[in-house]
Amino acid sequence: MSRVLLILILAASADAALADASDPTIRAELSPRCALEVDVRKDEQSACWRVDCVDAAPRELACDTTALHQVVDVQIAPDQQWMAVTSVGEGHPMLELVALTEFLAGKPYRALCTVNPYPGTVYFDRWEAGKLRVVSDVDLTTEDTEARAAGIGDERHYLLDPADCGLGR
Repeated sequence: MSRVLLILILAASADAALADASDPTIRAELSPRCALEVDVRKDEQSACWRVDCVDAAPRELACDTTALHQVVDVQIAPDQQWMAVTSVGEGHPMLELVALTEFLAGKPYRALCTVNPYPGTVYFDRWEAGKLRVVSDVDLTTEDTEARAAGIGDERHYLLDPADCGLGR
């Protein structure tokens, strides 16, 4: 449970879209007049995505789409081609990259890249030259969970490339 708290604390400094316990909605700005919103799911409630603009009624996109139970952070790439989403379930985080333009156009939510750090943690820091800066306490380049567990603790930085889902350093 302390790992999830660490993710939330570190991510809060990186992005204002982070889930707030007093607000059941995460907002990520699309323009000065529009934002992408997602509900912070609680128990059996749905978590729905919508576009909310000041001059129109909110437009629902989809519900219950993410890899895990609850969305905790969303960050849109500066070029608005991608969005990074962190969701958690039973204290375990997963990171997804979604083609934002497709999702906003009404196509299904589809994670083109997924980072599962089990047994460790992962969060995104910022977009950098078209890639997402990702931080984890495990070696994300190995799939072996025992090897990951043995090296848990050291902070590692990666650049996640949406074009091929490659992790570079």
